[in-house]
Amino acid sequence: MIHFNCPGCAQKMRTDDSCAGKQTLCPRCGKQIQVPAPVPSKVEGPSPWPINQPDIIKFRCPGCDQKIGLSKSYAGKTVRCSKCKTSIQVPCASPGQVKRPPDIDSLLSPKPLTPKPSSQTDPVDMLGGELLGEALLSAQANAPADAPLGLADDEPLKLADDKPKEQSVSQKRCPRCNSMNPAEAVVCSTCAFELAASKAGFKRDAAGTNRPVLAAGLSILSMLLLGFIAWTVVSAFKQAKTVFGPRSDEAETVALRYIDRLKNSDISSVKKLLTAQLQTSVANDQLDNMAKFVNKAKIADVNLARTHYEPNPQGNRYYLSYTIRYDDLSFRQLALLLCEVDNDFKVDGAASNDLTGASVAIGPRNYSEFSQIFLQANIGLGKAIMGSCCSIGLVMLVLAAIHITCLWVIFDKAGQPGWAAIVPVYNLWVLAEVGDKPGWLGLAAEFVCWVPYVGGVISIVLSIIIFIGVAKSFNRGVLFGLGLVFLPIIFFPILAFASD
Repeated sequence: MIHFNCPGCAQKMRTDDSCAGKQTLCPRCGKQIQVPAPVPSKVEGPSPWPINQPDIIKFRCPGCDQKIGLSKSYAGKTVRCSKCKTSIQVPCASPGQVKRPPDIDSLLSPKPLTPKPSSQTDPVDMLGGELLGEALLSAQANAPADAPLGLADDEPLKLADDKPKEQSVSQKRCPRCNSMNPAEAVVCSTCAFELAASKAGFKRDAAGTNRPVLAAGLSILSMLLLGFIAWTVVSAFKQAKTVFGPRSDEAETVALRYIDRLKNSDISSVKKLLTAQLQTSVANDQLDNMAKFVNKAKIADVNLARTHYEPNPQGNRYYLSYTIRYDDLSFRQLALLLCEVDNDFKVDGAASNDLTGASVAIGPRNYSEFSQIFLQANIGLGKAIMGSCCSIGLVMLVLAAIHITCLWVIFDKAGQPGWAAIVPVYNLWVLAEVGDKPGWLGLAAEFVCWVPYVGGVISIVLSIIIFIGVAKSFNRGVLFGLGLVFLPIIFFPILAFASD
C-alpha cells in the first residue's frame, strides 16, 4: 500500500502498489498528481532527518488557536496570524519536540498501520510520512481548522479519469513557485514566499465588491464629466476672445495712430482715418475741437481701458476706450468706434469727456452711448463666466464624490477606517499605509510640491511609489499602480469595485 499526500492541499491518500507512477486527481482540490513509488523498507546512506532543528516549525496562534507551519528560517522572528492578525514570535522548535532517536532507520521497517479516527488531521500517521518534507507539513499546518478531510485513512484511493474539479476559490496561488495555498496562509507552504496582501488583511466580501459594471460605469461617467469641463473651458475662452475680436491688435494700432494725430493737431491726417460717410458729415472745426480737447495739456501716457467686439456682415465693429493721463495728474476718457472697411480699419465715431462733464464727439454717438455699450458687454461677459464657473464647480463636486466613494471602499477593503477618505490630510497617511509604506510618505508627496523647481517632480515620484504599493497590496501589477497616478478616474473605480 502506498501512502502519500497531495502537494497542493495536503490531502492524505493511499492506493495499491500497482498504481505507482500513474496519474490521478486529488479528491479535494482536483489537482493532477503522479502516484509516487512505494517507500522502501530501508533507506541507504545517511538519515535525511535533522537531529536538533526541524525543517518545519509547527505551532498554534495564541489568539485564535489557528494551526501555523513555517520554515525553520522563521525561527525567532515575529509574524502575523493570517486569521486574527495577532503578532506572534515563531518558536525555535515545535511544542513538545525532542531529539530523534539514533535508531531512526528502524522507523522505516514494515509495520502494520493502526488506523486513526477520520477527524484527526495530522498527516504524520502513515508509513514514511515524515519524508514528505517542508511542503506537505507546512500546507497541512496552514490549512483551516475546519477543512474537510476527504477520504478516510482506511479507504483506498481510486484512480479517476474524469476532468479535474474546478479550483476552489478559497485557495490562492504563490507567484513564485505557482503552488496553491489556503486563503489564510501568510507564507507559501512550498517556498516560504511571503504572499501578497498579507499586511492589509482584507476583510471584504468578494460577492459584495466584485461589481465590474459599477466600476466601468463610474469610470465612463468620470471621463464624460472631465470632457464636459474641457468643453466648458474651451467655450469660455472662445467667448472671452470675442470680447477682443480676431483682429484686435490691428484695431488698437489704428486707434493709437488716431490719438497721436489728434495730439499733434494734424487735422488732415486725422480726417483720412475716418470712414467715407463720416468724412462727408464731419466738419474740420469739429475735428479741431476734438484735437484741442484731447491735447489740453502735455499727455503723459495713454492706456487701453475697455474693449468690445461686434461681428457684422457689413464690417466688424471694434469699440475701444482709452484713459489719457496728463502731466498735471488730470485725465480724460476717449472712446472710439472702428469698422473693418476693405480689410482695413476706419474710425466711425469718437467721443471724449472729463470729470467736469465737458465732452466732445464726432459721429452719431456721444460718450454716454459708448459707456452703455461697454456696460452691457461687461454684464454679458460676467454672466457667461459665472455660468461656466458654476457648471465646472458642480461637475468637480460630482467627481470629488466619486473619488471619495472609491477611496472609502478601498480603505474598507484594506481593513482601514473608511471615514478616513473624507479627512483631507489623514487620508494621505492612510493611503500610504495601505500601500505598505510609512504614513509620512503620503504627506511628503502632497506638500513637497510647494518646493520650487524640483518639488513637482519629487511629488510625482513619491506618488508613483505609494500607488504601486497600493496596487501590489491588492494583487495588482506595476502598470496598474501607474494608472492610479495618471488616470485615477478610470483605475480608482476598478480598484474599489472590480474583482481583485
